[in-house]
Amino acid sequence: MNIPIIAYRANMGVQTSAPFTNISSLSFDGVDDYVDLGSGLDIFDYEANQSYTVSLWYKTTITTSFNTILNLSANSFKFSLVTGLNGTISFAAGSLTLSINFINKWLPTSGAINDGNWHHVCITQDSSGGTINLTPYVDGSNSGSSPSSTFQLVESNNRIGFGQYGGLNGNIDEVSIFDRVVTAAEIVTLSTAPTVDLTSLNPISWYRNGDGDTYSTITDNGSGGNDGTMTNMDAGDIVSDVPL
Repeated sequence: MNIPIIAYRANMGVQTSAPFTNISSLSFDGVDDYVDLGSGLDIFDYEANQSYTVSLWYKTTITTSFNTILNLSANSFKFSLVTGLNGTISFAAGSLTLSINFINKWLPTSGAINDGNWHHVCITQDSSGGTINLTPYVDGSNSGSSPSSTFQLVESNNRIGFGQYGGLNGNIDEVSIFDRVVTAAEIVTLSTAPTVDLTSLNPISWYRNGDGDTYSTITDNGSGGNDGTMTNMDAGDIVSDVPL
């Protein structure tokens, strides 16, 4: 009788981890859905000329303006990223004691970014030379726009997906915040963030918007430990629709 020979490969003590994956994002209804980030996220001091970077992915088809994508203004620092007319994006940055906020509206060279596809948006503020320099990037490329000094009302909350004038009807994913200006190489990394672990970049806050989360808590995977809470949402708003 022929007895089959079964060969076993010994485990030589090499431990492998599961590959980094991104399988979830958050879907917002544009009416009242948002992630409440509380008031603990106050890492910027605008008047002290602090540098920072804000990065995220989003998708939408709306053409109306002032639909909030991200708002960070529960404390002295004020930052708001909203939709603009005809597929534009607008952001404002300032402080509680400044009457003028720096506004920037742009269209990326590739066209409007309300086409229903995923797009990456990154904004840096470089204050290292004593002068505030704001630079927006769309899908990894500098949009080429310069900020203008224009007044815009600011809000008083930290939220993803909804603000004073309304919310985003669409999806948001991989929101990350840094207390520094990221490098050109890191811009490339961030613009491929759905398939890259950002831990080595040391974000202050990093919201994966569904991956590793259990409704209704959106975990802060950065060093700040400032978890968010899904508000006016349900578990079905964690969806399998992701960038790339």
